[in-house]
Amino acid sequence: MIIRFYLLVALILLSCPSNGSAQNYEGSVSLGFAQNTGNTNTSSLNGKLQLAREMEKYRIFLNAANNTSSTDGTTTQEETDVNLRGELRMRRFFPFWDVRYYRDPFRKFASRITTGPGLGYYFIKTETVYLTGSYYVHYNTETLTERSDRKTEYFMQDVEIRNRFYFTDTLKLKQKAIYQISTRTGGDYYVDYTATLENSITKTLFIEIAYSTKYQNEPVSADVRRVDTTFTTGIKFKF
Repeated sequence: MIIRFYLLVALILLSCPSNGSAQNYEGSVSLGFAQNTGNTNTSSLNGKLQLAREMEKYRIFLNAANNTSSTDGTTTQEETDVNLRGELRMRRFFPFWDVRYYRDPFRKFASRITTGPGLGYYFIKTETVYLTGSYYVHYNTETLTERSDRKTEYFMQDVEIRNRFYFTDTLKLKQKAIYQISTRTGGDYYVDYTATLENSITKTLFIEIAYSTKYQNEPVSADVRRVDTTFTTGIKFKF
């Protein structure tokens, strides 16, 4: 239900009038297989959806990802991450606002709904290379799976670095690293890193290989591991 809501909001925003300004629509769908280690040790089906609308001064985009598997009717892997962002373009600066939904019951997160502002900056921006840094503060409403009534609300400060580099016209590397400091408990922090290698077969079809790792300094319970990793291979279709 929450994913349908995000998709509906995104479609409304993406179809809003642009007052005659230059605009560009794009999107992609990815499907592949993932090998997971950490709180789950499974092979799973991985799917991603990206929708974006770029105008002269604004950018609106939606990223949705799901990683799931089951054995004999029992779920053995489940992770959902949906993020809707609106950006304002100001040369090298880009202020933005995020709304995000996250779920991973194997890390004891029944749901986490996040919203808040941020500011990003392009350190390098060319046709072959870009490097950005962002700082944002989000307000989180989180429900854990330990108890159905276990709900917490807290702030999270995030520092994010992204870069993209084209090795050739058809081969590129994308990397993202996020350091998060939580006020949920004293000293609680997260580190997320993702690297994606993308090779184009045609103008619309791509092969993707991705590696991601997630670290949490203070898991919500003693039986939750601090580190989760995912290695993914798949196909991306751009439209």
